Amino acid sequence: MSQENVEVVRRLYEAFLRGDQSAIIAGLHPEIEWRSIEDTETHHGHKGVATSVAGWLETWDEHDLKPEEYLDAGDQVVVTTRLRGRGRQSGATVQTRYFAVWQLRDEQAVAYREYPSKPAALEAVGLSE
Repeated sequence: MSQENVEVVRRLYEAFLRGDQSAIIAGLHPEIEWRSIEDTETHHGHKGVATSVAGWLETWDEHDLKPEEYLDAGDQVVVTTRLRGRGRQSGATVQTRYFAVWQLRDEQAVAYREYPSKPAALEAVGLSE
């Protein structure tokens, strides 16, 4: 089942990158809990995810997001993501990596959390480097 979870998450990233909202919604549980690094709160459900993602997108004049590694952690998947972009207000160029932990149940994401480091993400799923 865990390799199937990796494929579910891979399809979610592919859907996001091509702007396929219906495929994204199909891969997210209606009551998903969503927490990005920038947010001070956890968002809930499809509407909460849409609010969080829209807020994130508004901060960029341009961005390039590439998942680099998917790590199978049973009912969770750790994704290393590279982000390059230019801030809308500052004009600053950014290049960074962040680490997302997706929790899945019945081929849908039920939780999403971002971490600033791989050790923190691995610790969140009970693993270490």
